[in-house]
Amino acid sequence: MSGSKSGNSVRSTSLQLGLFALAVLVSGAVVIAYPVPEPQEEDESPEHFVFVEAFIVNEDVGGTSEESPAAGVDLTFFEWSPSGVTSKIAETARTNQSGVAIVKLESGTFDVQVADWTTETIEVFQNSTLSITRFLIEALPSGISVLALTGAWEIAPSDLVEATFTNEGERPVHLHAVTFNGVELFSFQCEVARQIAQNQNAEEAYLAIAAEDCDVEREIQPFQEWRDSFRVPSGISIPWRLARESVNILLSISYTEVMLDPR
Repeated sequence: MSGSKSGNSVRSTSLQLGLFALAVLVSGAVVIAYPVPEPQEEDESPEHFVFVEAFIVNEDVGGTSEESPAAGVDLTFFEWSPSGVTSKIAETARTNQSGVAIVKLESGTFDVQVADWTTETIEVFQNSTLSITRFLIEALPSGISVLALTGAWEIAPSDLVEATFTNEGERPVHLHAVTFNGVELFSFQCEVARQIAQNQNAEEAYLAIAAEDCDVEREIQPFQEWRDSFRVPSGISIPWRLARESVNILLSISYTEVMLDPR
């Protein structure tokens, strides 16, 4: 009986060892066969948030400036292709009362049209802040010449004044209007063009084209000089010296700065 029990014990122990060894082998096989985790593929065109901050800076002729949020400014983002900018709109936005807007754009190059102020090219590859600053400036002419048609030492409505302005900055500026003592001036070329058209009995269409010369609004490129002549408005009669040295004649000009910075 004793020998039988001993044999059974040995067989039981051997069986347990065999089962343990099998379990180890199976466990190892499972571990070996377990799939290696692969990194998640990144989106080739990830989206980014662009936070827009728009401001308007008003600067008077004395150099005093005041900044305020630019509310209700429409923004349009045009996509680029390998050949350049396209007409395809990627996103649009409008600033709120605080001059703020948020847009989501994929990585890439875009042309952002800011109202009718300017269009700039930006490259978006991460969350960014798009800062837009519109400068509205009262500026003095670079020079003033009085073309008097009378013999008096005062400027009268029958006289002409020529104003010049040189854009000494590195970006184009937009000339909106010219005023004399607060009265908006129109180019003297308008009167000449319309007079010629009327003398030639021109049609209304030609008169309308001639009338476009009245508008002084235009772009002045960097280091470019603008020059125009104006008839003195009625009700104004001032000495020549004041016309040459005072701030009676003012130019209303503007330009817009657009900057994209990583956030």
